[in-house]
Amino acid sequence: MIELGWRRLSATGEQPPYFVSGPDEEIDAFVARGRRLVKGAHAFILRGERCVHRRDLFDEWAAALQFPSYFGYNWDAFEEMVHDLRWLPARAYFLFLTRTDQVLAHDGHAFRILTSILAGVSQDGVRMVLGGVGEVQGPASVHIVYQANEERSGVAALRLEEARAGAVPALLREDPMPEINVLENGSGGPPGAGKR
Repeated sequence: MIELGWRRLSATGEQPPYFVSGPDEEIDAFVARGRRLVKGAHAFILRGERCVHRRDLFDEWAAALQFPSYFGYNWDAFEEMVHDLRWLPARAYFLFLTRTDQVLAHDGHAFRILTSILAGVSQDGVRMVLGGVGEVQGPASVHIVYQANEERSGVAALRLEEARAGAVPALLREDPMPEINVLENGSGGPPGAGKR
């Protein structure tokens, strides 16, 4: 099992999605620490208990990621939104989906669509606009972390496996580190960056 701290999570290049088992408070504390340490990035917690049904999932993601009002509440529109976060400019995005066992709990097909979209955005990155108006400098990297409470982690792991999400089991850890600036040192850069 991989130990997952902010240094590993914000490393340059494409990364697999991770799956962690533990209490919600552990994710909350980990993300709060990352928000203080990792500059030039955005970290979001998407609450799985608010994503049981598709409409609820769209509402939760639209609120957390501040989707524009024209968001169409369907999978095509959702995919477009998560690939284009120009209203939240950053060099890297960290998406933590809690209580994965509850996400679209009664709709395995929709859960597979969701994990497929997230795998695609993790692989492709997000269109990024920094600098002048409309100046595209991207893509920005996207890092996905799925979570479940320990008593439900088996259910969540099975769902992720059935969806072929490719989530790598990990343990969260607080690695002592100075502030990371993804705009200066390239950490969390576009997929494939640093590969030569």
